[in-house]
Amino acid sequence: MFHHTPAGNKKFKVTLFVLWLLMTSGVVSTATSYQTVIKSNQTQIRVVEEQLPILGGINSIRAVIGSSTIGVGYGTPSNPQSIAIFTSFSQNIAKIELKDRQGIVINRTQLITRNSFLVSLDSIIEFNDVNDDNISSSLEIHRAYRMINLSQIQFNIERIGFGPNTTEGEIHYQLRLFAEEIPYIDLWGGSSSDTLDQLVFTFDLFMRRDTIIMSSVPIISVQPVNRQLRISIDNENLTTPANRFTPRLKFSCNILGWDYSSPKSKLLLIVNSFTREDIQSLGNISGLPLNSEVLKNTNLLSTIGFMAKRLGVTTSYNMDLSERQRINFTSYRFLNNQYSLQNSLRSYLNFSWLPNVNVDGIVHPVVFQPLLSGERNLDLGFSHQVSTFYLLGGFIFPQGTEINYDPEIQLEELNPIFKFLAIPNRMLLEQSSLLILISGFLLGIVIIFRQRIRIKKQN
Repeated sequence: MFHHTPAGNKKFKVTLFVLWLLMTSGVVSTATSYQTVIKSNQTQIRVVEEQLPILGGINSIRAVIGSSTIGVGYGTPSNPQSIAIFTSFSQNIAKIELKDRQGIVINRTQLITRNSFLVSLDSIIEFNDVNDDNISSSLEIHRAYRMINLSQIQFNIERIGFGPNTTEGEIHYQLRLFAEEIPYIDLWGGSSSDTLDQLVFTFDLFMRRDTIIMSSVPIISVQPVNRQLRISIDNENLTTPANRFTPRLKFSCNILGWDYSSPKSKLLLIVNSFTREDIQSLGNISGLPLNSEVLKNTNLLSTIGFMAKRLGVTTSYNMDLSERQRINFTSYRFLNNQYSLQNSLRSYLNFSWLPNVNVDGIVHPVVFQPLLSGERNLDLGFSHQVSTFYLLGGFIFPQGTEINYDPEIQLEELNPIFKFLAIPNRMLLEQSSLLILISGFLLGIVIIFRQRIRIKKQN
């Protein structure tokens, strides 16, 4: 595996600050404010450009609608940092019926999740592909010649279509980061006057809002039984309107004039993706917490899903975000050119990429090589730590003078507008039951009394 240097650790902390910001700042909604956003007809898509107050200041440009956001974070001329693509969004996943120990519904609420997803563009590494089979062993990875640390580049910024160009339902803007004559880092300890001619990252953001009709909504029933909560799930087959937001963020990577050290070497664009899911607090039922661990068996919480092949065997992976097991993926190959954030109902975020890359005007196959997955507890300062699931990997490009490539993140956020039936007042039910009981008792006495009088008359 590639070894992280102190500079690499700095990149990691800087990039993950954006994720921390999304989960702790005003974009994270409470249940009350979130419902206000959903019901409001005045919700507009806004473009926000602001500096984040961390490590000397990090810039960001993002589109915001309600409690959802998607955008790009990057350094300043005086404080260069890694480039990060991020999104954070909330969804109404299901209705929840809370029952007492007798099985009587005592409350109705909803399962609201918040997902934060970030892709960090860390470095470009030139490695020697000995067998011309991309990365097939750790030996090839260690045969790296030189690299460019993207967190150390002072990019020039160009905005295209940035500003008040929104309509009621959609938005489009473009951000271009470019640099020239970039010095290499020699991984063998030597020195060189060679420089990369030009490196360009272009980001195109498209976001649209509309309304659709859903044919069914999951219903989760929760009931305390003995010392645990019993969870069951069903579907309500009713047509339900849902607000849908469909942002799409493409980024193109253009590498011009790389000075190769070997005719066998290729380039690896290292990307690190991080994801985290939080659920709205649901409190306790009979002293038992209703949390993510309890709701995991509904299969409505998020997983990372992808297809991969190893030793000729294709496997469908569905990795639980709460388990975050460490897996070495260097001997695996991704299939289907994407991985997804999903639950048992649907995929709502896809990080996808084209199967081909344009090198010197010729189309070549591109490989996304997964390297490692696992959990990282992030110490982001201020005594605040968050736990995230990460997947480290990279795009492998064939050797060439001009390389052009265009991956993208696609997101579909669905928020059904739930309608809940009112729960009868239990006090009124108890009073009515008592009245019925007393009335029945008195009526029984009257019936018995009249029957005895009738018997006496007959005698």
